[in-house]
Formats: sequence, C-alpha cells, structure tokens
Amino acid sequence: MSPTSAVADHGRAVVDHWRMVADHWRMVVDHWRMVADHWRMVVDHWRMVADHWRVVVDHWRMVVDHWRVVADHGRMVVDHWRAVAEQGTPGRALDRAAHGAGRVLHSLPIAEVFAMFTGVKIFSATKAKEREELGEHVTRWIKSNSDLEVVDQVVRQSSDNEFHCLSILLFYRQRAVS
Repeated sequence: MSPTSAVADHGRAVVDHWRMVADHWRMVVDHWRMVADHWRMVVDHWRMVADHWRVVVDHWRMVVDHWRVVADHGRMVVDHWRAVAEQGTPGRALDRAAHGAGRVLHSLPIAEVFAMFTGVKIFSATKAKEREELGEHVTRWIKSNSDLEVVDQVVRQSSDNEFHCLSILLFYRQRAVS
C-alpha cells in the first residue's frame, strides 16, 4: 500500500467515523423526541381520563338531582291526595305546594276519586332535548297501553339554578270492557 493510498484510506475512515457519530447523535435526538412525544401522550391520556371522570361525576349529579325532583313530585302527589282524604272531597282540597293557596283541583266526591284511578305513570325530563320529546313519549305510551284509560293528568315544572325538570303524571285505570 502506498503512502498516498494509506492517507486516502485513513481520510475515508475518518469521514465514515464522523458520519457514524452524526448518525448516532441523530438517533439520540430522535430517541429523546420519541420519549418527549410519549410523555405528551401520557399527559394527554390522563387529561382525557380526568375529563371523563368529570363528565361521569356531572352525570351522576344530574341523575341525583333528577331523582330529587321526581321524589318532590311524588311527595306533592301524595300530599295532594292526603289533603283530599282529610277534606272529604277533592273540591275542598287545595294543592298548596304546587299551585299556591286557593287553587281548587277537583270537585268530585272522595269515593269517586279513589275509584277513579288504579295506577299512575310518571314521565320526567331534565334536559332540553328530553323535555322537547316528552309529549311524544307520553303519546307512544298511551297508544301502546290502549287497554288503559287516562282519567286525569298533572303537569309540573320545577327549576333550580342549573336544572329544569318537567314531569307529566298520568292517572289511569283499566278501560271498561264493552
């Protein structure tokens, strides 16, 4: 090997060495970019998990609030019929909780009231879309229960700072067989 070719080979080896060093550092930089991307994804994942649980907690708060409203409506119905029973006729019973003092609800004798219905179906909605569709749900239920006769209905709305609940109570009995 001639000295010129040895120098040339050495020069190529040095260039190859520095190319390998540059490639190594490119791989190191790419590795740390991937590590950073990985941790960004981990942080994003936990943010999504936290958001998910916030939604779940909000959902259950709404469910609890909904059932509180349903329970309030149920108490109002029970209070109304207690007042009817105590007064002797519904014409003298006042639904003070729902309508304020002075509003007369019915004028039937008490025996007719208790013979008037055998069941109550409650429809309730707290979300705007559900409230818009509530009438359709009631209509479907009535059509699918054609053996029942709706003898009375009560519509109630209640609200707080965040939630607005609309409830429709249908009092029914078996349809008389003709």
